[in-house]
Amino acid sequence: MARSLEQRWETQLKELAEAERELACDTRKSPMPPRTEIEALARDLPRLWGAPTTSAKDRKRLVRSLVADVTLRSEPAGARLGIGIRWRSGAVEEVVTHRWKSAVESRRTPADVVALVARLAPERTDAEMADALNAEGRTTGIGRPFDVEAVRWVRFVHRIGSRPLLAPGELTVEQVAAHLGISAGAVYYWIDHGQLEARRGPAGRLCVPFSPEVASICRERMASSRHLPRRTPNALQEVLV
Repeated sequence: MARSLEQRWETQLKELAEAERELACDTRKSPMPPRTEIEALARDLPRLWGAPTTSAKDRKRLVRSLVADVTLRSEPAGARLGIGIRWRSGAVEEVVTHRWKSAVESRRTPADVVALVARLAPERTDAEMADALNAEGRTTGIGRPFDVEAVRWVRFVHRIGSRPLLAPGELTVEQVAAHLGISAGAVYYWIDHGQLEARRGPAGRLCVPFSPEVASICRERMASSRHLPRRTPNALQEVLV
């Protein structure tokens, strides 16, 4: 048993020594070619590299003949990537580049655009924000101009609220009708004929500035009209009076 173990040990030692010799041969530095050959190769390299007869394997050999080693220096949380190149001549060079973005990252809305939407959202509609973004030359994550749907998607993804429908002192058409005890159709009639001021809010809804003075004018108009059907005012009128 001891003899067998000794023979196996000697065999493995021989195999290790042979492997080390082969490794030394493989990693042995190739002698530097004459400087004149290197300079000639440098002048002719672009043509040689782009020649249709130069295969990918030949290009790899060219790189190995010129570059001793390459070191990558990466920032863990950053997008910059440093590439250190040590040439066969002994010169050292560093190239700074940026990481390739994944498909998801390349389609993501830029952070400065998201911040701008968040700042504009309390004061502007989606259509107004789209116009403002396009006026500044901003684009979506895939490089397209902004429209209402694109702005709405940014707000949805980043949980950005929209501008409130009503400004202080405004009511919807339905609320005005309930307050006065008339039909919504009568309120629309006043708006269409310029007798009641209103503006278009988000999604095209009408918003009516309804101060006590406006309410008084509306009641006077109702009192002088014989065609307005009256409705019983609901609790909304009691709150607004």
